[in-house]
Amino acid sequence: MQQRLEDVLNNRGFTKPIYVENKVTGKMEEYLEYNEIANQYLNQNPDMVGYIRIKDTEVSYPVVQKKSKDINDNKNDYYLYRTFHQESSRSGCIFMDYRNHFDEVADHRRIVDNSDNLLIYGHNMNNLTMFGSLRNYYRNPGYYMQHPVVELYSLYNLYRYKIFAIFVVDGEDFDSEYAFDCWNDLDFESEDDFYEFVNNAKKRTVITTDVDVKYGDPLLTLYTCHGLHANAKLILMCRRVREGEDPLEGTQNAVLNDNVLYTKQYYNYGHPNTFDPEKFVPYGPNP
Repeated sequence: MQQRLEDVLNNRGFTKPIYVENKVTGKMEEYLEYNEIANQYLNQNPDMVGYIRIKDTEVSYPVVQKKSKDINDNKNDYYLYRTFHQESSRSGCIFMDYRNHFDEVADHRRIVDNSDNLLIYGHNMNNLTMFGSLRNYYRNPGYYMQHPVVELYSLYNLYRYKIFAIFVVDGEDFDSEYAFDCWNDLDFESEDDFYEFVNNAKKRTVITTDVDVKYGDPLLTLYTCHGLHANAKLILMCRRVREGEDPLEGTQNAVLNDNVLYTKQYYNYGHPNTFDPEKFVPYGPNP
Protein backbone atom coordinates (compact mmCIF):
# COMPACT_ATOMS: atom_id res chain seq x y z
CA MET A 1 0.00 0.00 0.00
CA GLN A 2 2.85 2.40 0.88
CA GLN A 3 4.45 1.93 -2.52
CA ARG A 4 1.14 2.57 -4.21
CA LEU A 5 0.72 5.73 -2.15
CA GLU A 6 4.18 6.92 -3.17
CA ASP A 7 3.25 6.33 -6.81
CA VAL A 8 0.17 8.49 -6.31
CA LEU A 9 2.10 11.23 -4.53
CA ASN A 10 4.65 11.24 -7.32
CA ASN A 11 1.87 12.28 -9.69
CA ARG A 12 0.89 8.88 -11.08
CA GLY A 13 -2.86 8.67 -11.16
CA PHE A 14 -3.29 12.44 -11.40
CA THR A 15 -4.55 13.90 -14.64
CA LYS A 16 -5.00 17.44 -15.90
CA PRO A 17 -8.30 19.12 -15.03
CA ILE A 18 -11.25 17.97 -17.13
CA TYR A 19 -13.64 20.52 -18.60
CA VAL A 20 -17.07 19.74 -20.05
CA GLU A 21 -19.70 21.90 -21.68
CA ASN A 22 -22.65 23.01 -19.60
CA LYS A 23 -25.64 22.20 -21.82
CA VAL A 24 -27.67 25.06 -20.32
CA THR A 25 -25.13 27.90 -20.46
CA GLY A 26 -22.86 26.54 -23.19
CA LYS A 27 -19.83 27.38 -21.04
CA MET A 28 -17.00 24.98 -20.32
CA GLU A 29 -16.96 23.95 -16.68
CA GLU A 30 -14.51 22.00 -14.56
CA TYR A 31 -15.54 18.38 -14.06
CA LEU A 32 -14.20 17.00 -10.77
CA GLU A 33 -13.96 13.36 -9.80
CA TYR A 34 -12.23 11.50 -6.99
CA ASN A 35 -8.53 10.82 -7.38
CA GLU A 36 -6.49 7.99 -5.87
CA ILE A 37 -5.99 9.90 -2.62
CA ALA A 38 -9.75 9.89 -2.10
CA ASN A 39 -10.03 6.27 -3.19
CA GLN A 40 -7.42 5.19 -0.64
CA TYR A 41 -8.43 7.19 2.39
CA LEU A 42 -11.96 8.56 2.27
CA ASN A 43 -13.62 5.33 3.36
CA GLN A 44 -11.40 5.35 6.47
CA ASN A 45 -12.54 8.78 7.63
CA PRO A 46 -15.23 10.90 5.96
CA ASP A 47 -13.62 14.03 7.45
CA MET A 48 -10.64 13.63 5.14
CA VAL A 49 -10.21 16.54 2.72
CA GLY A 50 -6.74 15.87 1.32
CA TYR A 51 -3.12 14.98 1.84
CA ILE A 52 -0.09 17.16 2.59
CA ARG A 53 3.51 16.37 1.74
CA ILE A 54 6.86 18.15 1.79
CA LYS A 55 9.24 15.92 -0.14
CA ASP A 56 12.16 14.40 1.77
CA THR A 57 10.80 15.52 5.15
CA GLU A 58 8.63 13.86 7.78
CA VAL A 59 5.57 15.78 6.55
CA SER A 60 3.45 13.26 4.64
CA TYR A 61 -0.04 12.94 6.12
CA PRO A 62 -3.72 12.89 5.32
CA VAL A 63 -5.52 16.13 6.21
CA VAL A 64 -8.90 16.12 7.95
CA GLN A 65 -11.44 18.87 8.57
CA LYS A 66 -14.23 18.69 11.12
CA LYS A 67 -17.47 19.94 9.66
CA SER A 68 -20.61 18.76 11.38
CA LYS A 69 -24.23 19.83 11.65
CA ASP A 70 -23.62 19.93 15.40
CA ILE A 71 -22.20 23.40 16.04
CA ASN A 72 -20.33 22.03 19.06
CA ASP A 73 -18.23 19.91 16.70
CA ASN A 74 -17.29 22.85 14.50
CA LYS A 75 -14.17 23.56 16.51
CA ASN A 76 -10.52 23.39 15.64
CA ASP A 77 -9.79 21.35 18.76
CA TYR A 78 -11.62 18.21 17.62
CA TYR A 79 -8.53 16.60 16.06
CA LEU A 80 -5.98 18.11 18.44
CA TYR A 81 -5.80 14.82 20.33
CA ARG A 82 -7.46 12.44 17.91
CA THR A 83 -5.73 10.42 15.21
CA PHE A 84 -6.89 10.14 11.62
CA HIS A 85 -8.86 7.09 12.79
CA GLN A 86 -10.37 9.19 15.61
CA GLU A 87 -8.56 7.37 18.38
CA SER A 88 -7.20 9.24 21.40
CA SER A 89 -3.59 10.40 20.92
CA ARG A 90 -1.50 13.28 22.23
CA SER A 91 -0.02 13.80 18.76
CA GLY A 92 -3.42 14.29 17.15
CA CYS A 93 -3.33 14.56 13.38
CA ILE A 94 -3.02 17.19 10.66
CA PHE A 95 -6.21 19.18 10.21
CA MET A 96 -7.58 22.10 8.23
CA ASP A 97 -9.40 25.02 9.82
CA TYR A 98 -13.11 24.20 9.94
CA ARG A 99 -13.89 27.63 8.45
CA ASN A 100 -11.97 26.92 5.23
CA HIS A 101 -13.56 25.94 1.91
CA PHE A 102 -11.36 23.49 0.03
CA ASP A 103 -12.51 21.77 -3.17
CA GLU A 104 -16.08 21.32 -1.98
CA VAL A 105 -17.87 19.42 -4.72
CA ALA A 106 -21.37 18.14 -5.49
CA ASP A 107 -22.33 16.26 -8.64
CA HIS A 108 -18.77 16.73 -9.99
CA ARG A 109 -19.04 20.53 -9.76
CA ARG A 110 -17.38 22.93 -7.33
CA ILE A 111 -20.12 24.44 -5.16
CA VAL A 112 -18.09 27.24 -3.55
CA ASP A 113 -14.81 28.94 -4.29
CA ASN A 114 -11.82 27.84 -2.25
CA SER A 115 -10.78 30.09 0.62
CA ASP A 116 -8.12 32.64 -0.25
CA ASN A 117 -5.95 31.39 2.64
CA LEU A 118 -6.04 27.72 3.60
CA LEU A 119 -4.94 27.12 7.19
CA ILE A 120 -3.56 23.75 8.32
CA TYR A 121 -2.59 22.86 11.89
CA GLY A 122 -0.35 20.19 13.40
CA HIS A 123 1.46 19.52 16.67
CA ASN A 124 5.18 20.24 17.02
CA MET A 125 6.20 16.77 18.23
CA ASN A 126 9.65 16.15 19.69
CA ASN A 127 10.15 13.12 17.43
CA LEU A 128 9.55 15.37 14.39
CA THR A 129 6.23 13.70 13.48
CA MET A 130 3.15 15.75 12.58
CA PHE A 131 4.51 19.31 12.11
CA GLY A 132 7.54 18.76 14.37
CA SER A 133 9.97 18.96 11.47
CA LEU A 134 8.74 22.45 10.51
CA ARG A 135 11.02 23.85 13.21
CA ASN A 136 13.94 22.88 10.96
CA TYR A 137 12.98 25.81 8.75
CA TYR A 138 13.40 28.43 11.48
CA ARG A 139 16.50 30.55 10.79
CA ASN A 140 17.87 27.84 8.49
CA PRO A 141 18.10 29.05 4.86
CA GLY A 142 19.88 25.85 3.78
CA TYR A 143 17.04 23.65 4.97
CA TYR A 144 14.52 25.96 3.35
CA MET A 145 16.28 25.83 -0.02
CA GLN A 146 16.22 22.02 0.10
CA HIS A 147 12.49 21.90 0.94
CA PRO A 148 10.75 25.08 -0.32
CA VAL A 149 7.67 23.47 -1.87
CA VAL A 150 4.59 22.13 -0.11
CA GLU A 151 2.29 19.74 -1.97
CA LEU A 152 -1.38 19.80 -1.00
CA TYR A 153 -3.66 17.20 -2.56
CA SER A 154 -7.42 17.56 -2.36
CA LEU A 155 -9.75 14.67 -3.12
CA TYR A 156 -9.73 15.92 -6.72
CA ASN A 157 -6.61 17.97 -7.44
CA LEU A 158 -2.93 18.48 -6.70
CA TYR A 159 -1.74 21.95 -5.70
CA ARG A 160 1.84 23.07 -5.12
CA TYR A 161 2.85 26.03 -2.95
CA LYS A 162 6.12 27.91 -2.38
CA ILE A 163 7.01 28.95 1.15
CA PHE A 164 7.65 32.70 1.18
CA ALA A 165 7.67 33.57 4.91
CA ILE A 166 8.74 31.76 8.09
CA PHE A 167 7.96 33.55 11.35
CA VAL A 168 6.69 33.36 14.92
CA VAL A 169 3.56 35.03 16.27
CA ASP A 170 2.04 35.18 19.74
CA GLY A 171 -1.10 33.03 19.71
CA GLU A 172 -2.61 35.03 22.56
CA ASP A 173 -1.80 38.54 21.33
CA PHE A 174 -4.68 40.13 19.42
CA ASP A 175 -4.35 43.83 20.09
CA SER A 176 -0.78 44.95 20.71
CA GLU A 177 1.22 46.81 18.07
CA TYR A 178 3.09 43.53 17.41
CA ALA A 179 0.01 41.33 17.02
CA PHE A 180 -0.65 39.37 13.83
CA ASP A 181 -3.47 36.86 14.18
CA CYS A 182 -2.91 35.49 10.69
CA TRP A 183 -5.05 32.44 11.45
CA ASN A 184 -8.17 34.60 11.36
CA ASP A 185 -7.75 35.96 7.82
CA LEU A 186 -9.07 33.29 5.48
CA ASP A 187 -10.49 35.53 2.73
CA PHE A 188 -9.62 39.02 1.53
CA GLU A 189 -12.13 41.67 0.63
CA SER A 190 -9.77 43.76 -1.46
CA GLU A 191 -6.30 44.03 -2.95
CA ASP A 192 -5.31 46.34 -0.10
CA ASP A 193 -6.38 43.73 2.47
CA PHE A 194 -4.38 41.05 0.68
CA TYR A 195 -1.17 43.08 0.54
CA GLU A 196 -1.54 44.22 4.15
CA PHE A 197 -1.74 40.55 5.13
CA VAL A 198 1.23 39.24 3.13
CA ASN A 199 3.34 42.25 4.08
CA ASN A 200 2.66 41.58 7.75
CA ALA A 201 4.12 38.14 7.10
CA LYS A 202 7.10 39.57 5.21
CA LYS A 203 7.92 41.97 8.06
CA ARG A 204 8.22 39.02 10.41
CA THR A 205 9.95 36.40 8.29
CA VAL A 206 13.32 35.24 9.64
CA ILE A 207 14.41 34.17 6.15
CA THR A 208 14.11 36.26 3.01
CA THR A 209 13.65 34.76 -0.45
CA ASP A 210 13.10 35.94 -4.01
CA VAL A 211 9.60 34.44 -4.14
CA ASP A 212 7.20 37.14 -5.29
CA VAL A 213 3.62 37.35 -4.07
CA LYS A 214 0.83 38.96 -6.08
CA TYR A 215 -2.79 39.77 -5.44
CA GLY A 216 -4.84 36.77 -6.48
CA ASP A 217 -2.26 34.19 -5.43
CA PRO A 218 -4.01 31.53 -3.30
CA LEU A 219 -2.25 31.17 0.05
CA LEU A 220 -1.51 28.24 2.35
CA THR A 221 -0.58 28.75 6.01
CA LEU A 222 0.96 26.00 8.15
CA TYR A 223 0.61 26.51 11.91
CA THR A 224 2.35 24.77 14.82
CA CYS A 225 3.85 25.59 18.22
CA HIS A 226 7.32 27.03 18.78
CA GLY A 227 9.58 27.36 21.81
CA LEU A 228 10.60 31.00 21.39
CA HIS A 229 8.32 31.93 24.30
CA ALA A 230 4.98 30.98 25.85
CA ASN A 231 2.15 30.90 23.27
CA ALA A 232 4.65 31.19 20.41
CA LYS A 233 3.34 29.79 17.13
CA LEU A 234 5.53 28.96 14.16
CA ILE A 235 4.00 29.94 10.83
CA LEU A 236 5.07 28.87 7.35
CA MET A 237 3.21 30.96 4.80
CA CYS A 238 3.09 29.82 1.19
CA ARG A 239 1.61 30.94 -2.10
CA ARG A 240 0.39 28.68 -4.89
CA VAL A 241 2.77 27.86 -7.74
CA ARG A 242 1.34 29.57 -10.81
CA GLU A 243 0.53 27.68 -13.99
CA GLY A 244 3.68 27.11 -16.03
CA GLU A 245 5.95 28.42 -13.26
CA ASP A 246 9.06 26.60 -12.07
CA PRO A 247 8.26 25.53 -8.48
CA LEU A 248 11.81 26.37 -7.40
CA GLU A 249 11.93 29.82 -8.98
CA GLY A 250 12.83 32.40 -6.35
CA THR A 251 13.62 29.85 -3.65
CA GLN A 252 17.34 29.25 -4.10
CA ASN A 253 18.80 32.54 -2.83
CA ALA A 254 17.40 32.43 0.69
CA VAL A 255 19.30 34.28 3.44
CA LEU A 256 18.73 35.21 7.07
CA ASN A 257 16.66 38.37 7.44
CA ASP A 258 18.43 41.11 9.41
CA ASN A 259 15.29 43.25 9.74
CA VAL A 260 12.69 41.15 11.58
CA LEU A 261 9.63 42.31 13.51
CA TYR A 262 9.21 39.95 16.47
CA THR A 263 6.45 39.51 19.05
CA LYS A 264 5.59 41.58 22.10
CA GLN A 265 6.72 38.78 24.42
CA TYR A 266 10.05 38.51 22.64
CA TYR A 267 10.73 42.18 23.31
CA ASN A 268 9.41 41.88 26.88
CA TYR A 269 12.23 39.40 27.53
CA GLY A 270 14.70 42.23 26.98
CA HIS A 271 15.48 41.90 23.29
CA PRO A 272 15.71 45.30 21.57
CA ASN A 273 13.31 46.10 18.75
CA THR A 274 15.65 46.70 15.80
CA PHE A 275 13.02 46.48 13.06
CA ASP A 276 13.46 49.45 10.70
CA PRO A 277 10.34 50.16 8.63
CA GLU A 278 12.43 52.36 6.31
CA LYS A 279 14.40 49.29 5.18
CA PHE A 280 11.31 47.18 4.56
CA VAL A 281 10.42 46.56 0.91
CA PRO A 282 6.77 45.47 0.67
CA TYR A 283 4.99 43.25 -1.79
CA GLY A 284 2.63 45.10 -4.04
CA PRO A 285 2.30 46.94 -7.35
CA ASN A 286 4.06 50.05 -6.01
CA PRO A 287 6.71 49.01 -3.49
